[in-house]
Amino acid sequence: MATTRAATSSPVTTDRRRLARAIHDRVLQQLCGVSIALEARRALEPRERDRCKRELDGAIAALRHLLDADRPELAPARLSEAIAAACGAHAQVVTRCESDRSLAADLAAVVRDFTAESVRNAIKHGEPATIEVKAGAGDRALEVAVENDGVCDRRRQRGTGLGLRSLELEAFEYGGRLEAGPRTGGRWLARLELPLR
Repeated sequence: MATTRAATSSPVTTDRRRLARAIHDRVLQQLCGVSIALEARRALEPRERDRCKRELDGAIAALRHLLDADRPELAPARLSEAIAAACGAHAQVVTRCESDRSLAADLAAVVRDFTAESVRNAIKHGEPATIEVKAGAGDRALEVAVENDGVCDRRRQRGTGLGLRSLELEAFEYGGRLEAGPRTGGRWLARLELPLR
């Protein structure tokens, strides 16, 4: 057990996992969109071809950025800012930050990535009318919960689960935990807890 934990927390493993998550978030999502369009097995309309080209160009640009050794470092942020950056302009999303505080750059990145992945999964794999994002931070820990009301038949869902699995490992590295699963009433909850340093 000690050997497994040491290997999981090594700097090289951590860097590789963060790169894998970044590729998942910024590249695979765009390539999946192209794949779905091509699965139609019919001639694409001009607007559909243009969309596929934009998605592929975006994936290539994202890969180049990730491989750029001079890309800017992460910056510290407040909890509310990390949540807002992750949620974007999705109409279904309702956010509430019950207690705010400044976070170190690495913790802010984990919060942002977890929230973005949870919101993205809710929209991709369900039909939510509302996605509730609740966050709060005390003296010793922070918690972010993303709950939606649009759970569909799991047989209709597609995806590898790589995004949340890599985030679960990263939460473990910080002494935290990540849970995700169905709730009563056709709801789905993903929850992240992280200790504060």
